[in-house]
Amino acid sequence: MGSQTTTSGWELPVIRLLRPAQWLKNGFVLAPLIFSRSFTSANAVLHSLAAFAIFCGAASAAYIINDLFDIESDRAHPVKRLRPIASGEIPPRAAVTIVTIAIPLLLVAAFFVAPKFLLAVALYLGLTTFYSIRLKTMPIVDLFAIACGFVLRVWGGAVAIDVVLSVWMFITTLSLALYLAATKRRQELLTTTPAGGFRAVLQHYTVALMDYYSGIAVVATFVFYGLYIVTVRPQLAATVPVVLFGVFRYRYLLEIDHDQSPTDRLVRDPQMIVCALLWAAIAVLVLYFEPS
Repeated sequence: MGSQTTTSGWELPVIRLLRPAQWLKNGFVLAPLIFSRSFTSANAVLHSLAAFAIFCGAASAAYIINDLFDIESDRAHPVKRLRPIASGEIPPRAAVTIVTIAIPLLLVAAFFVAPKFLLAVALYLGLTTFYSIRLKTMPIVDLFAIACGFVLRVWGGAVAIDVVLSVWMFITTLSLALYLAATKRRQELLTTTPAGGFRAVLQHYTVALMDYYSGIAVVATFVFYGLYIVTVRPQLAATVPVVLFGVFRYRYLLEIDHDQSPTDRLVRDPQMIVCALLWAAIAVLVLYFEPS
């Protein structure tokens, strides 16, 4: 009876420690499967799904490492103090053990997907660890570090199925990720104060500056996505209205609710979910019927 209580007591904190809601970001790993028209190959689909799962594990490991470095600052934050490590639900030593076991297993699994995919996962883990140690305190560098994590996801998804993507797709990913990073910092500026666990880098930013950065990034996203469509996949022009709606909806949600995290909005908003599914459906349809 006692062991059952212990298991149930740890189950929820461990799930929260892994932050499965954040795994949505790893959907970028699946982008090469769609854009390269490899979704008709069962082998490519299996490799992409394996790559997605491995990146989910790597992302969770990165979040645990970040939480270990941020224990004290998280304890001073009105929301982050409830995280499993900061609240004491999971001892730091246990978190270190989880990461120590998980990372080698993830790297071995990545090698069996593809040797180059191992490199992508290793670079991602290195980047996120360095971000937790230093990069997140450096203005502008922190935004590009976050964005490069998304680019590595796309590159990882491409090498996992051995396809070459257009450079326009990588620049589009970088631009979109910079937009997401800038809007995230904007929300943090609106919802936190120095007394309430203020992120150190925010002292270098203002809401107006983040609006400016996000404006540049979102325009760049559409420009480079358009260049990709014109030069590589003209059929994807049908997805542009859906992408526009998604960006408009996302910005609207940021405006009406400053307290909820951007990722939570994406996961919980029905219109954003429908938008994502509609984009995927249109992309698969038009590319499936594209002449070989």
